[in-house]
Amino acid sequence: MHVSKFWQKFMIALMLVAILATLPAGSVFAREREDGEVDVVLSDSTNPTSWAVLASTNAVEDKKVTFRVTNISLSPTRPHELVVIKTDLAPDQLPRLENGAADESQLQVIARTTRLLPGESAMLKLKLKKGNYVLICNIGGHYSLGMYTGFRVGEVEDDD
Repeated sequence: MHVSKFWQKFMIALMLVAILATLPAGSVFAREREDGEVDVVLSDSTNPTSWAVLASTNAVEDKKVTFRVTNISLSPTRPHELVVIKTDLAPDQLPRLENGAADESQLQVIARTTRLLPGESAMLKLKLKKGNYVLICNIGGHYSLGMYTGFRVGEVEDDD
């Protein structure tokens, strides 16, 4: 039985979203990996999680961080990117342009991936200073649609 690539990607993305959605906040998957790797998925209206930047953890102690980023959009042509911004602003309070994108000219952009088509992945290896960051997709109005999350480098609070 032949299954098209679209349906293969659809099923993989659906399983990934289902797994991420059912994990409790304190689960092993949702914690930082020992080597500073953070998995990030970029989701949009084609996924049950809707427009979102979903990270496997939102805080790391180590300044050396590797973001493994994947666009899980089910649209065959919708690109996403990951932009790492150092800021003490709340994730939803970044200055915006008229089209809904974050105004990067007013922000401290640390790094970004290339535009990732659905199913594509990229890796960002960074040495970050302690402090607060926001991870966003800033293509078009994706930021204003909810594609952001907070991230912290430094002291990590225990859930206990």
